[in-house]
Amino acid sequence: MQSFSGDAGRGVDVDSEHFVGEVKHHAEAVSPGIVRQIVGVASIEGKIPVVFSLNGYSAAALEVGRRGGAAPVNR
Repeated sequence: MQSFSGDAGRGVDVDSEHFVGEVKHHAEAVSPGIVRQIVGVASIEGKIPVVFSLNGYSAAALEVGRRGGAAPVNR
């Protein structure tokens, strides 16, 4: 697994053979746009999307994740 400080505009914080992930330390719940972005990257790269969140997910973000096959991970 690798983590990136410069991800060439992919919006990816964590990358491995099978997964791409986004890590969010926001004060509020993750929005659907963030989940949608990582689902899109994962689809293009043929990987499983994962979103890590310090403060949970909005209901809409969870729905986008469910539909896109993303695994939401809370702290």
